[in-house]
Amino acid sequence: MFRGIYQHVDATADALAWCQAASLLLPPGAALSHRSAALLYGVNLLPRGRQPCVDVTVPPPERLRPDTGPTVHRSRLLAADVCAAAGSL
Repeated sequence: MFRGIYQHVDATADALAWCQAASLLLPPGAALSHRSAALLYGVNLLPRGRQPCVDVTVPPPERLRPDTGPTVHRSRLLAADVCAAAGSL
């Protein structure tokens, strides 16, 4: 899925699985965001027919390796800006 994140060959690689995989890469204080966050609330804005693009927001000074895969947005996140959704993330 992403560098260092693998999925069993029999598992379904749907958009939620991609979001779950990306969440394993996140540093402290980061969160799934944009289209990926909308998906967790049941609104699918992801393009069809290809690997879903996963959006994450990472607060400075945290970083993700540029080759990890998710689209990285930078912004400071307050605790009130982040919540758990979809029951598993």
